[in-house]
Amino acid sequence: MDRGPDSRGVVDLVLKMREARGLDVRALKGNHEEALLQFLEQPSFGATWMEHGGGPTLVSYGVQPPPTRTDTEAWERVRDVFAETLPADHKAFFERLDLMVDVGDYAFVHAGVRPGVAWDQQAERDLLWIRQEFLQEKGPFGKVIVHGHTPMEEPQLLPHRLGIDTGCYATGVLTAVRLQDTDQRLIQVKAERRFG
Repeated sequence: MDRGPDSRGVVDLVLKMREARGLDVRALKGNHEEALLQFLEQPSFGATWMEHGGGPTLVSYGVQPPPTRTDTEAWERVRDVFAETLPADHKAFFERLDLMVDVGDYAFVHAGVRPGVAWDQQAERDLLWIRQEFLQEKGPFGKVIVHGHTPMEEPQLLPHRLGIDTGCYATGVLTAVRLQDTDQRLIQVKAERRFG
């Protein structure tokens, strides 16, 4: 949620959608959300977080990143301001994100799954970070895996996995997939500007 200019607004929207009647809104934890939480626990991680979208996230909450990336004391001050500024419901949102959601024949994860590992033995690190070991495996995985994490020019609708990350922050193309029984339909929207 930290690649665009309004991360705070995205979280507000998801929280509002969760309150709406008739909607079952589930949000997945990804490596960027893990980075936000790590920054709150370990301010020195801020410089690394900046490389992966942390700057726009801080700004969306009204917090300015330090002018230099190596100033440890400045990162502690920024973390303290961010911790005070971050609404309690947003912090709870980040802390309670799902690692995996199973729905029928599908499993939704941020990055993918470790091939050959049982569902209940999957490591959080793999669910948030895995790439090649998962992407190169043809499957089956027990369920069709719906994932993002690795941007592709075109979505990948394969028999055992659906990769729907089209790198909206860089391409301006946001991709989703509508799943109903065996029907898989792509939904794509082109943003007017890019955020990268």
